Amino acid sequence: MSITLTTTYRETLQPETVAEIDRLLEDNFDLDAIIIFIDEHSEEDFRNYYEDYVEAGESHGYEEVDAFLTLRELDELDSFEDYYVGEFATPSQFAENSFEYSLNLPYAVVVDWEATAEALLEDNIEQVGNYYFLSYR
Repeated sequence: MSITLTTTYRETLQPETVAEIDRLLEDNFDLDAIIIFIDEHSEEDFRNYYEDYVEAGESHGYEEVDAFLTLRELDELDSFEDYYVGEFATPSQFAENSFEYSLNLPYAVVVDWEATAEALLEDNIEQVGNYYFLSYR
């Protein structure tokens, strides 16, 4: 079901959803963002996970959280920080960052960061755009 007008949500949505929206609006949550979330997920998901979604989005960024949700379910939002590795422009930058503090290599050693990134992505890392997540926890 697509809710097109924020003014009609009271007539369209279940009473318990409207009550939750009203509660969140009192705390200055954004009605348009709420309606979009309900459209993309469901009323039940809104009631169960919206505050976790907003908390993660405010802490880390909504793009990161939305990327996470392409790999995981809403009920795993409370584990977002356990999975999230970071944002990197390229896989090789991700690989280099992953090892730069743990390796104590002489300056003459050259590491193939692209090959290292490929190995990491095959084994235990998932990539969505420029965002990287552990594939296990």
